[in-house]
Amino acid sequence: MKRQSFSRAWGTASALSLAVALAVAAGPASAQDRKIVPFLTAESSPEAVTQLLGLIEQFEEANPDIGIELQLTSNDNRGPRIINSVSVGDELGIFEIERRLVPDFTRAGYLLPLDSIVEEIGVDKFIPGSLLYWPWDGNLYQFTSDLSAATLYWRKDLFEEAGLAEPDSYERLLEASQKLHGQNNVSGNAFEASNRGGVQRFVTFLWQNCGDFYTKDGEMAFDREGTKQAVEDYAELNKYAPDGSHSWGSLDAVNAFAAGRVAMALFPGRLGYQVGTKAPDIAKVTGNREARVARGGEGPRVVYGAVTSYSIGSTVKHPEEAKRFLRFLFTGKPLLDYAMGVPGHIAPAIKEIQAEMLEQDNPYIKEHRDWVETILEATTYFNAEAQNMGSITDQCEFKKSLVPMPWSSRVMGREPITSKMFQTIALEGTPVGDAYNAAVESFQTEMEAWKAENGWEAPDPNWVPPGMQ
Repeated sequence: MKRQSFSRAWGTASALSLAVALAVAAGPASAQDRKIVPFLTAESSPEAVTQLLGLIEQFEEANPDIGIELQLTSNDNRGPRIINSVSVGDELGIFEIERRLVPDFTRAGYLLPLDSIVEEIGVDKFIPGSLLYWPWDGNLYQFTSDLSAATLYWRKDLFEEAGLAEPDSYERLLEASQKLHGQNNVSGNAFEASNRGGVQRFVTFLWQNCGDFYTKDGEMAFDREGTKQAVEDYAELNKYAPDGSHSWGSLDAVNAFAAGRVAMALFPGRLGYQVGTKAPDIAKVTGNREARVARGGEGPRVVYGAVTSYSIGSTVKHPEEAKRFLRFLFTGKPLLDYAMGVPGHIAPAIKEIQAEMLEQDNPYIKEHRDWVETILEATTYFNAEAQNMGSITDQCEFKKSLVPMPWSSRVMGREPITSKMFQTIALEGTPVGDAYNAAVESFQTEMEAWKAENGWEAPDPNWVPPGMQ
């Protein structure tokens, strides 16, 4: 008789998570003797959870002495959930860690080193730059499961009707935003100024205009000339975003595009998957391309992206069992199965799994293979503001630094400085120059305050992480 899985879901108050939780109510009596490892993730869509439960069941059958406790949360609630666990002393098992929390958690000793997992797999199998080693001691405290990278989606039908060219530069983005805004209840774009998504949309403009927040040595870069240009351009485009977008949640841009309410959106692969599977009529008239957002389409080849990574808390009761599950889940066929839960949105960090994903017998892959190929290619030139401080050099070259921003929770936290800047411009009528100057001062002040409290020593400039030699 097939053994029942011990997995249970905790977190989102949805019918799905309730069903998962009830599924273990009649677990085996021997479950009390098993080593239970908590597993917290924000991949809580029905498709992703179904894939995860199947993989957990496979692991538990092969490892009957280990039980995996699946805990579901959301992107918006993930950070508070983790911080609360630390503050009250709860066990932190495996958990998806927000990039802004990595510096504080690493310095505080809350995370276990995970170097051994990569050594067993082989560092050469990973996409270069996808493994986030801590440059101050050379250890790996977050294991990469998958990557994401933004591409530009646009409504080809609306562009063709208005005689607009493909949006391949700031000038064409602006022309389309102005011409299409307000036509048939459609807003020009989804370039928001919210606390949840504003930073992720803006940074592609920042980097392609040769700007950055700080250098990799921890000095100011937000006062560069290119940064001010990026702020001016993004503030202008934000005029044509939907009313209320300053308070959007993390997925509202996706929902707006899928509902046909915006003409353009700059977003990672989740948008494509949502549109392709839930809004087929919109998908038929949607294009997807590499994002070029600076004037004339100039600037380095770089877009917003992120590494989804999992850490193991230093308070975990069964560290070796947790490492065993982490390696199982994010390598080989389990990783492929996991990625196929939301293909395109979940871009595996292992090169051969990316290639295998494109060959799967999957309706979305078959219909929109070109979209997925564009997204996967973008994972080779993506950047992340808190994971790679100072990746745009003074010569306007993109060189991924792999130096995390230690004070990112101060400047990229629940109320990011850049989001506040754009909100004061849009909602309070503050002149762009004044709002920008205030943001420069805030970035400087917060950096200096953090250094005064914690001390600062730039990492060895000659340090090269494994896989980047």
